[in-house]
Amino acid sequence: IGYCQYLNRLAKNESINQFLFLARDGFIVKEIYDHFIGDTDSEYIPFSRFASYQLTIDRYWPEMLHHVVGSRLNAKPLGTVEEVLELSDLMFLKKYLKIYGISLNQRFDLSVYNKINQIFQENISEIKLYFQETVDAAKKYFSEKVRNSGKVCVVDVGWQGTGAICLKYFLEEVCGFRVEVCGALLGMVKNDTAEINIANRSLFSYMFSPHHNQRTYLCHAGKRRDIPYRDMLVEIFFTENHPSFLKFRLNEKGDVVLDYGCKDNNQEIIENLQCGIMDFVRDYAKYWKRFGAVLEICGQEAYIPIDSLAKAKKICMKLFGNYEVNENPGIFEEKMKRTYKEVVKQ
Repeated sequence: IGYCQYLNRLAKNESINQFLFLARDGFIVKEIYDHFIGDTDSEYIPFSRFASYQLTIDRYWPEMLHHVVGSRLNAKPLGTVEEVLELSDLMFLKKYLKIYGISLNQRFDLSVYNKINQIFQENISEIKLYFQETVDAAKKYFSEKVRNSGKVCVVDVGWQGTGAICLKYFLEEVCGFRVEVCGALLGMVKNDTAEINIANRSLFSYMFSPHHNQRTYLCHAGKRRDIPYRDMLVEIFFTENHPSFLKFRLNEKGDVVLDYGCKDNNQEIIENLQCGIMDFVRDYAKYWKRFGAVLEICGQEAYIPIDSLAKAKKICMKLFGNYEVNENPGIFEEKMKRTYKEVVKQ
């Protein structure tokens, strides 16, 4: 509810005409915003980091390789080149492998990753053509969802603003829509690109960023090993009970099709959490309407219960220990899922 209050103030201060709440973490935020505030037009958009890089491959291919392909270097045991390419939706690279001294059945390691990086550097003009259908499908989808005038704000939880940054480029420059795109995050961790966007008012952060509510920022990101644990804890509260979005595509009739990954087994945990969230918001909203601004929740206050819960790891294990997570962007990675308990132990 505090985040939604913040979004409402942001819309008025920045003359925002439309909110785009990104899946899956924007689901409960949109539900609360529409039901209890709803002053600004909004849409719920299927999206993910994986999908965002496919739409902006010409500009952000180095980031895509780092987050989608490079993350496989942490797998134990390491997969084969073929497995990594399949999970990254990059099997079309097969025709380049022999030229660069790579075989499908060899282990994916740092030397292979560097060669794939070289393939992209030297062939990006040809490689981006593979993603053209995805780009065309997304253009058609967003043309029906986005107001083609005014200011649009992309809403997400965090943590680096990838969705907002990629959609800003895609909607303004690739699609050529007559819109100005900015982004709102629940919280932001250190990231050069995101910090530049905050400085030029293309990104806004509610709870914290490296230069905003620094004490709160240090609670969340002060200890590097705790960042994934705290990030994941927040995301558990916000995520929709739905598979992760993978890509836009067109079917034979030219209609837009939305592709999703494998189903999570987190339905009971998510439904119980979001039921509790909505119960609290209903009660809080009654008093908020009565007392007004005095009950608006600032970012520092909003983080207090998160911090308290994060410190109570035994309670987190009892509540969320069996929650399944997939830390790598990609396609149908059922065997690569871990539980929240395993992440915390690591």
